[in-house]
Amino acid sequence: MTCDIIIAVWNEPEATKNCLEGVIKYTDFTYRLIIIDNGSDPETAQYLDSLKDSVRDLLLVRNKENLGYVQAINQGFKLSNAEYVCLLNNDTLVTDGWLNEMIKILEENPLIGIVNPSSNTLAQALPDGETPESYAKKLKVSTGQWGELGQCSGFCMLIKRDVIEKIGIFDEAYEVGYFEESDYCRKAQKLGFRFARSKAAYVYHIDCLSFDKRPDKEALFGKNRALFESRWGRSLRVLYMISKPPKDRIDKDESEQIVLSSAQDNHQVYIYI
Repeated sequence: MTCDIIIAVWNEPEATKNCLEGVIKYTDFTYRLIIIDNGSDPETAQYLDSLKDSVRDLLLVRNKENLGYVQAINQGFKLSNAEYVCLLNNDTLVTDGWLNEMIKILEENPLIGIVNPSSNTLAQALPDGETPESYAKKLKVSTGQWGELGQCSGFCMLIKRDVIEKIGIFDEAYEVGYFEESDYCRKAQKLGFRFARSKAAYVYHIDCLSFDKRPDKEALFGKNRALFESRWGRSLRVLYMISKPPKDRIDKDESEQIVLSSAQDNHQVYIYI
């Protein structure tokens, strides 16, 4: 089995170098690196060219201009053919065993279609004094364990081939980016797939290096959010209060199902007991 790792790059040479050096150093699972260069400056372009000497299986695609994240990732989707496909942002830092741990979740759980690693993006910030590598070592006690997610985030998203064959690529109605991975997850959910966070894989996310440079960032976010909500509805904040009525009036299974179904629909559930 193999995995295609798709990374879209638009400048940010230092972050890109740190990301790719981590992938080369910490990835034991057999992989092919598919890099989509979205019209980067000469410094970044030259660095990407240099990877041909250190990466055994590399596919580098050059775009003359920045087509946006969604179109770049779709180029990678169309070139991929591996059993697993990992979408990885170039502003991430992977750690030892990151990909093996995520793939293990998909191999052992047929209903799970998409996996995220543990990350500061998913409310698992680095404790004081820890580096991504040192913290990842401590998470190895949870190898093979996972927690269910309402959807997966696109900073590092591992997708099994079965999902891609049934859904296809990202919807380019989302143009440059924002909400495209949320839309993809809703489509996967309709087909019966579930989402998970690998507890023993850790990927640190610097977050929004490229998008922060766009003057239309807020407008783009608002436009794509409106498109997403027109298709799938708004994410709600659900307050669920549990009181203490007589025991014969408590239907534990029904209560759990109400909470779980709300969370699976990507609503935020607050439980007060």
